[in-house]
Amino acid sequence: MDLPQIMLESDALSAILAINHGNFEGEAGHLVEGILQTKALFSCCSFSYLKRDYNMVAHKLAQFAKSNLCSHVWKGVTPPFVSHLIVSDLEPHAGGSLL
Repeated sequence: MDLPQIMLESDALSAILAINHGNFEGEAGHLVEGILQTKALFSCCSFSYLKRDYNMVAHKLAQFAKSNLCSHVWKGVTPPFVSHLIVSDLEPHAGGSLL
């Protein structure tokens, strides 16, 4: 991969906790294991929790993906249904935390 250092944020607190603590128990244990194996490919990779209110663009894109059966790619343009949210997501906030 061409991304040696990445920082991933999610509003799924239980997923972030499972990844950061290496918890392979439960239904999603195999997913956590796969994520940690992929994490090893990067020189630096962190996972942090971010309240949904501070990342509405990602939330709206995820909702869009769940409700559409075909793939969409936007190169050099902003999807129209999130353009109004971009400014608010760029504002400084104290919602993130490394766990």
